[in-house]
Formats: sequence, structure tokens, C-alpha cells
Amino acid sequence: MSYLWNDNRILTFMQLRPYQQLAVNAILEDLKRPGNSICVAATGAGKSVIIAEVARQLNSKILILVPSVEILRQNFDKISLFFPREDIGIFSASANEKTIKKITLAMIQSCCKKPELFVDFDLVLVDECHNIPVRNMESMYMSFFNSINDLRSTQ
Repeated sequence: MSYLWNDNRILTFMQLRPYQQLAVNAILEDLKRPGNSICVAATGAGKSVIIAEVARQLNSKILILVPSVEILRQNFDKISLFFPREDIGIFSASANEKTIKKITLAMIQSCCKKPELFVDFDLVLVDECHNIPVRNMESMYMSFFNSINDLRSTQ
């Protein structure tokens, strides 16, 4: 069960679907292990809700990378149910906003140019991670991840 903020900023609750709760539990368990994790969910399964619930339970500084403004807005709408607006940032030239907060939604095209701004995030979640060309070390995603790792190693 998740507690949500409604339009009047009153805390209410939401019951995740059983398969969403299973996905959240599996993600949280897998994050305890070293390395990267992937969660696959079908279209319409509520990936935005799963992402929001994972972020809520972790209570950490989280960067959520999205491939388009449409998906950014969809994730923002769901995450806004789980977190007060003042805790959510958007870093996207396409969305005409570049704010960094505890939960930050970003498009890779914007944040890859400024990796130093994202070094202190505890976790990076990538929506639509099948878009990451892992064999191309020059891609925006891989360049961003490598820059973050390089910057962290010099701190």
C-alpha cells in the first residue's frame, strides 16, 4: 500500500496491483546486490507507478532518465502522486525546466552535457532502458554513466 498526495495535498493511499507490488519487491531486493538491474513490464502495466513506488520506498536522491517529453510528463504525473511537488525536479530543455531535486526526471539529451550536476544521486533509474546502446561507449547514455563514474572516483 502506498500513500499518495491528492490535488489538495492531502495524504491518501493507493493499493498497488499484485504484479506491481511483486515488481517493486523484486527491484528493491535486486538493488541490494552489486551491479545493474533490469525490470521488464508490459505496455499498460503501470511502469510509472512501479518507478514511483520504488523511489518512495528507497527515500533516496534518485535520477529518473526518460527518452521523451511524453514519458517525462507521464512519469511526473505519477510521481507527483507519491511525492510533494517541491521534492520533484525536471531537467529537460524540451520541457523548459532545469531544476534538480530529491527526485529528478531528466532527458538524457539534457543531462549528458552536465554530468557533474548528477554525481550525488544515490540511484539512476532508466525508463525504456532498451534504448541504451550498451555496446556503443560513445552513446549519450554510456558517456553519461562513464562520466558519473569518473567524477565519483575523483571525489
